[in-house]
Amino acid sequence: MSLIGGLGLFLYGMQIASDGLQRAADARLKSILEVLTNNKIVAVLLGTVITVLLQSSGATTVMLVGLVSASLMGLDQTIGVMLGAGLGTTLTVQLIAFNATDYSLLFIGLGSLMILAAGSSRRSGNKQRVLIIKYVGQVVLGFGLIFFGMHIMTQALTPLRSNPYFIQVLLDLEDKPVLGVLAATVFTGIIHSSAATIGLTLSLANQGLITLDSAIPLVLGANIGTCVTALLSCLGTTREAQRVAFLHIFTKTSGALLCLLFMPVFVDLIGLTATSLSREIANAHTIFNTLLIFIFLPLSSHLARFAVRLLPDRAADAGLSQSLYLDDRLLDTPALALVQATKETVRLGEIIQGMIQEVMKLFTAKDRRIMIEILQKEEEVDKLSAQISKYLTALAGHNMTPEESQKDITLLYVVNDLEHIGDVVENLAHLAEKKLHLNLDFSAEGKEELFHLHELVSTQLKNVLTAFTSDNKELAETALDQWMVIRNLERYLRMSHVKRLHEGKGLSQNSSIIHLDLINYLQQVADHSASISYTVLGRLESPVFTEKPGDNQSLVPGFSTGSFSSSEYSGSKIR
Repeated sequence: MSLIGGLGLFLYGMQIASDGLQRAADARLKSILEVLTNNKIVAVLLGTVITVLLQSSGATTVMLVGLVSASLMGLDQTIGVMLGAGLGTTLTVQLIAFNATDYSLLFIGLGSLMILAAGSSRRSGNKQRVLIIKYVGQVVLGFGLIFFGMHIMTQALTPLRSNPYFIQVLLDLEDKPVLGVLAATVFTGIIHSSAATIGLTLSLANQGLITLDSAIPLVLGANIGTCVTALLSCLGTTREAQRVAFLHIFTKTSGALLCLLFMPVFVDLIGLTATSLSREIANAHTIFNTLLIFIFLPLSSHLARFAVRLLPDRAADAGLSQSLYLDDRLLDTPALALVQATKETVRLGEIIQGMIQEVMKLFTAKDRRIMIEILQKEEEVDKLSAQISKYLTALAGHNMTPEESQKDITLLYVVNDLEHIGDVVENLAHLAEKKLHLNLDFSAEGKEELFHLHELVSTQLKNVLTAFTSDNKELAETALDQWMVIRNLERYLRMSHVKRLHEGKGLSQNSSIIHLDLINYLQQVADHSASISYTVLGRLESPVFTEKPGDNQSLVPGFSTGSFSSSEYSGSKIR
């Protein structure tokens, strides 16, 4: 029970330390990946840094699988990052080997006090500083739990020193190193932590239960076991992502086989690095991952080509509703998950913008195929928007900074408005079908007015989506101004249409309902676009529409518009 409890504290401590490091780094994790270049040395350093932040090479590899699956990174880039990830895991093991277990309770106490102090200072003016104290406290507490878990595991193994059966098992592992590798691989694959496996090995070493000869196979197996996480994460993904997982397995397994083939030489090399067995085991872990970098980094291009030959591309015909960027493997890293969700939302907006630009063809062409295509696209839009909303809702269940939570809410608002615009397009398609069925047509003046309104609405939506993509608040304000013009124009167009009805124009009378509904639907598109503008400006409340009796304009609180009279228009020529 002590062994299981100690291992549980160890793993929980790693989770807390990982969360604290990620939050202290905040969006810097995103920046780290953004500066990734084809420079192999830079890629290794980045892989090391990211793994130190995540406290798990498996998590880093899963992230790589997600990024490659989303076509954000190439296979060549991932190899250096992946090799660096292995080196990043050695930091925790090195810290454990320094016998920091004696100070574990001190770390726990200090970390807890920092978290409590930050919690009681929430009303402080410097909110960012308070959060940093809290996150650093999490890191200190996490490492304290890691060291305390090690201490408990070491104490729990004391009785095994006199157990003849257990000693015999260890002797068999020393004589049969392959069994040691397999045992450590399976154990690491189950608990998803090579550091925990090596931590348990260090506990055995502290009790004098194993030698360096029997410890090294366990270290090698622990490194291979981290591949299980990557292997599971690549199931059902793109071919490129599967190649990342394959290369991870290939490099780790090949390196372990080389060490086994030259085991006496490797043991002698490790024996020269330290005098204590704990330090030798930690050094074996570091040296093994360093050797992998020296062996495989120069061969990265050849490895990439080898992976492509072994796992060739396959045909894939994903529809519009198939997300290109969302990946559940990135949910544990909110900064990256939000980047992906933003890209998918931008893609959704581009699809809808294309539909809006084409929708007026429904009212001029008499080809039902155009109508069917737009309705099919609308169904795809519904599915895609549902996927994005589900992803963002799932992300809300993960630990996020206040800024990340705000971004998550913002994206939900935008997706909701875009989905509503898609619904309006569906209504427009049914309206066009009604017009076609009744064989109706608009008057020349009415048609020109409608197409001009559509042009303004389409331009406004384009500006809104550009403002959202680039976070351009000035352009969002411009789009709101355009929205005010459209709202005023909507009233004028209704008045203009009623005037034609009074003049007894036949085409206007026959198509009156279609004409007015079309104006209404285009106005709805403009309203939802304006709502997105509000979101970009950080104002998540819905636009409020109020009218003063007798005015020819719609007024929105916070915006000043001049009088807008029908005299600004001459016939059907609209400014």
